[in-house]
Amino acid sequence: MELEIEPGKFEKYLQTEYPNETTRKNYLFAEHRFLKMCGNPESLTQFYISRWVAKAREKNNPLNYGFIKAYIRCYDPDGNAGFKINKTRSAQYKPAKEYRFMDYADVLQLIEVLPKNLSLIVRLMFETGLRRFEVLNIVRKNIDFHDRIINGIGKRNKEFKVHFSETTSELLQSWILENQIDRPEKMFVFYSRNGKKVVKDQGNRFWELLRDAAEEAGFHKVHPHRIRHSLGRFLRLKGFDMEQIRVKLRHDSLNTTQIYTQATLDEVHKKEDAELFK
Repeated sequence: MELEIEPGKFEKYLQTEYPNETTRKNYLFAEHRFLKMCGNPESLTQFYISRWVAKAREKNNPLNYGFIKAYIRCYDPDGNAGFKINKTRSAQYKPAKEYRFMDYADVLQLIEVLPKNLSLIVRLMFETGLRRFEVLNIVRKNIDFHDRIINGIGKRNKEFKVHFSETTSELLQSWILENQIDRPEKMFVFYSRNGKKVVKDQGNRFWELLRDAAEEAGFHKVHPHRIRHSLGRFLRLKGFDMEQIRVKLRHDSLNTTQIYTQATLDEVHKKEDAELFK
């Protein structure tokens, strides 16, 4: 089946479904590369999709898969065209890298050693599973301290409600008082190195500061999404089933949640010591 490609349609779709500006820029650039690779076609077909997926497999870049999924949803929201994204079995079942997750004890230690603003953000992300852009878009008026709930708009413009602890509630209220944050204002804002100008790309600035502060404290390869992954792994180890973890992390599909079923050798050794080698 073929669907006519309309100039500007994907950009309008991204404006509606993807609140994160960086994601929109990356996907628009990917669209440019996709159309160029296909010779600027007039229609979207399974042939062109398969060509892109084959290239994406060579590059091993998740962004390329994310783009083509969004592109298909833009032109075929109901799935009537029957477009498929076929990954090889090796790509689907590739083991998770060890550094994708952090142990619970390491997360707690990281929270203790980080600067106050980064510490509070990491604590929030680990308790709630919020993504980088979601936590940076929190405004004071969307925090319900009575029920300890944060309301917001997440991936693909979906509303969310996440729950946080009493300890985090106290820390958030102290942060509001210390920084005199008004109701419509964002909870976390990052500035240029001289502290005089608000940085345009808040997400990357947060990433840089977190990475550098973590490295200085002896934690390597720490990035915002690793905190979210660590929560998923922690919940599995605490006995949450996959559906519960999917709901907590707000995954659309249980297939996405399956990465947390993968055990590490260290986990096996600890379980042996606790239950077998007594």
